Amino acid sequence: MDFRVLSALVAALAVVSYSAAQTAAEDARPDPDGLLLSDVGATEILAPIGYVDSGTTVGPRAVIENFGDEDAVFPVLMQIGAGYAYLVTESLPGGAIDTVLFPDWIAAPVGTLAVTCFTDLEGDENRTNDTARAAVQVIRPAERDVAVVRILSPPGSVDSGDYLVPSALVANYGQGVSFPVTLTIGTGYTSTVSMTLEVGETDTVRFTGWSARPSGLLEVTCYSELAGDQNRANDTVVDTVYVIPGALHDFAPVAIVAPGLTHAAGDTVVPKAWVRNMGTRTERYAQIRFRIGSNYDHTVNLPSAVRPGDSIEIAVESYPWVAVPGAFTVSCSTLLAGDVRPSNDILTHTTQVSVSTSLDIRPGYSVESVDIGTTRSLPFSARIYGDTGDVVALRALNVGPQWTVRFFDPDQNQPLPDTDGDGLPDLSYLRPGIAESFDVVVEAPSGLHGDLKSIESCTATVRGSAVGHEEVADDAVLVLVLTPVLDIHNYPNPYNPYGSRHHFFRIGVQDTGIVSLTVYDRAGTLVRRVLRDSLFHPSVTDKQWPGENEAGQVLAPGTYQYLLEFTGRGETRTILKKLVITRE
Repeated sequence: MDFRVLSALVAALAVVSYSAAQTAAEDARPDPDGLLLSDVGATEILAPIGYVDSGTTVGPRAVIENFGDEDAVFPVLMQIGAGYAYLVTESLPGGAIDTVLFPDWIAAPVGTLAVTCFTDLEGDENRTNDTARAAVQVIRPAERDVAVVRILSPPGSVDSGDYLVPSALVANYGQGVSFPVTLTIGTGYTSTVSMTLEVGETDTVRFTGWSARPSGLLEVTCYSELAGDQNRANDTVVDTVYVIPGALHDFAPVAIVAPGLTHAAGDTVVPKAWVRNMGTRTERYAQIRFRIGSNYDHTVNLPSAVRPGDSIEIAVESYPWVAVPGAFTVSCSTLLAGDVRPSNDILTHTTQVSVSTSLDIRPGYSVESVDIGTTRSLPFSARIYGDTGDVVALRALNVGPQWTVRFFDPDQNQPLPDTDGDGLPDLSYLRPGIAESFDVVVEAPSGLHGDLKSIESCTATVRGSAVGHEEVADDAVLVLVLTPVLDIHNYPNPYNPYGSRHHFFRIGVQDTGIVSLTVYDRAGTLVRRVLRDSLFHPSVTDKQWPGENEAGQVLAPGTYQYLLEFTGRGETRTILKKLVITRE
């Protein structure tokens, strides 16, 4: 044994012996003021706890606190199993809390080891809080272990004859390997795909297409086959899919909302139409096609499932149409596999675009990503069509409360002036047909606090209007999408589950990956798995948690920890924070 360890053990034994002899007398000693003047303790072990691979280097640490009102100098002992013991001396002012760091520990031997931190202040008046205890599980790291995490497709129910691409989420918990993955549906479908995953990587495997048949409840099984896999328990996932018999498919447009019957040259129009499910089965995979004249042709997917008899408005927001003079045929048509009545699949009308004095703000529609807490400068332009020019005033409408939108001169890199004194920034006199450039400077929210909808995105309107002709105006739609960093916070904090059931974790994820969220008590014991291996895409998401443990019981008041684990791009990152449960 290392000489320092041996010395520490001897010192610790001497301290413990002395403490045992003094405890009864000191606990019985009265305090004339009813206060603990001399009291320190170990309140929490931070590391090592949970699971640790054997051979891993860990820096042991624990939280200590001076509960009294006097400065104290005292020894602190950390013990891990039978092979690690170190004694350090701490100095702590009255009422202070600190984290004690001990020399590194090499995780060994394999098995469950007790972790103990002990303070011994001479004359301590409260021995009940001197010791903090935890446990660490030392495990052998797997060298060959791949797993099927879950089956992604087919879903719970599908219509008979639907064509789907089965898929599953697989993971590699060991060394980088190639291995086959097989998926079966009932007795009539089997597909095998070879996968290659690096250490710790998770990916989606897609199999050959499947036409949903026969009707009825079918078992779906996905399994991996890696030679020498050391953990066969996670190789197979079994699910079911119900194939609905006798579906009648009929999906049709019922009204074209935009473009309308008339427009002015330069108008920016988002094509819109209402479509209806006239069949007997819920539709999920229809497409809607918009055509305007000979130069506009765009198809979009149905954004959500539509039940029999229901209608939904479809908008081609990503591809707006800019009106030019002339008459144009507008058509909306539906595309659905197995549609039994193609005669009602198309709807048309004519739109007339006239020439008049008009203003055109470009781009008419723009979707821009802005990193959290940063500023972006976006190029825009304004042009007047007609016989006369004018000064053009600019304003930003519908800007989210945590977003900022300003207008700048791109040449001078200065805010646009208010040349006519109407309180709005403006572009100087625009001659007809001549485009004038300006920058829209956007400042994103600096954190994940506030209303979720206003944080995630902001659909602002950039409006330009001719100062001498109020009817001459144009709007440009600017969709600002927040690109978050990996972060988490909980609210409200402190949280009273006895008075409110609304408590949330707000999670920011900047890449696609797997997210787990776990709540622990101060001793490191698992309280609740809020999220387990959930697939997240770049977003800001609220996850509700009512302050309950795994058994559905409301937690007792106190301080708890929550751990966010994110795995993506071949690496795992973690964030550990605290929350408080209260009755107040």
